Amino acid sequence: MNNTGRFALGAAIGLLVGSLVTYFSDGDKRKGFAKTVGETADKAKDSVVEGYYEAKSRYEMYRDKLKKNLSNAKDDAEDLIDDVKDKAKTAVDKGADKAKEVADKVADKAKE
Repeated sequence: MNNTGRFALGAAIGLLVGSLVTYFSDGDKRKGFAKTVGETADKAKDSVVEGYYEAKSRYEMYRDKLKKNLSNAKDDAEDLIDDVKDKAKTAVDKGADKAKEVADKVADKAKE
């Protein structure tokens, strides 16, 4: 950086510091600035707290919805398993009955 650039940077910093000193030397402006910063901080804090509770509420809602859906899926699966068991038992019983009929016919033929 050349001397002209350094001078310009120094002048800008000096101007900024001088402006801030002048602005904050007035007690009313200093109090107003502090009040504005405090209000902004309070609003930011309130927004964070509100966001936390909103996120917590949504988490609980989706958690409960997921629990309900999983419970329903479990019940549906149990019903399906029971239906398959019943159909399998019916098929096995029919197969056993048919096998007994065939065995009886073979036994009858064997007696002849």
